[in-house]
Amino acid sequence: MCRQSVRVVTKSCYKAGMAPRRILIHISRSEHRVLDPDDVYYLRARGGETEVRLRSRIPLVDVRPIGEVVPLFEPFGFVRIHREHAVNLARIRLLRQQADGRDWELKLEPPVNKVLSIARDRLAGLRTALGHRRRVDHRIHGSIG
Repeated sequence: MCRQSVRVVTKSCYKAGMAPRRILIHISRSEHRVLDPDDVYYLRARGGETEVRLRSRIPLVDVRPIGEVVPLFEPFGFVRIHREHAVNLARIRLLRQQADGRDWELKLEPPVNKVLSIARDRLAGLRTALGHRRRVDHRIHGSIG
């Protein structure tokens, strides 16, 4: 059985497929809140802290930087889409190109309905995480047969 410390779950738990279904959010040095990662829509960097957005209008704030918080959420389907944001793949409703035709954004499910920009260097990783396979144009690359 894997043991969970106050700060981090051992990587061996994740490798063994026994990741706990709960994550500790550090509200302060002396207060930690236990969350189900499925309840979280996205994470946002806020200075040296991390905003944890749930269904409610008021987000929780973890006192740790996003770089420390995101790895705890990754085993539960969270992907970094920008240096300031990571999203729960299960909460994405729509991917669309922005008006400039070069950049992309995503929209999260209700009740959050937040629109977040996707960094150009993160788009391919997001699409892969969502199971997108790049289509090959056989007219250019020749037919397969």
